[in-house]
Amino acid sequence: MWNIQGCTNSESERKEEVGYSELPFRKANKSVTRDEIQKKIIHIVAEIASFPEEKIQGSSSLIEDIHADSLMTYEIAQEIEATFEIEIDEEDLEKIKTIDDATNHIEKRIK
Repeated sequence: MWNIQGCTNSESERKEEVGYSELPFRKANKSVTRDEIQKKIIHIVAEIASFPEEKIQGSSSLIEDIHADSLMTYEIAQEIEATFEIEIDEEDLEKIKTIDDATNHIEKRIK
């Protein structure tokens, strides 16, 4: 993970900084529901964007509603990839505009 100054942070340092679980989401939860996926995405977005979790809904736009800039969006994508043990290619990332979009993408990838 690259920080703003271009230096790397270890995975454990990154998790400690934002308080994420030690285990990837899929390992900790072998069978996950759509609601569980969405809750985890909302948690990740709220932590990275410093946005109140209770104000984030499925229809919330990352850019318009949550005010995530390009760096935050990149960090969110990286944390989602690590949490759900998936890769999101750039083409798919450009299609993810809302929490629902992210949830749909992840649900398809892990089921």
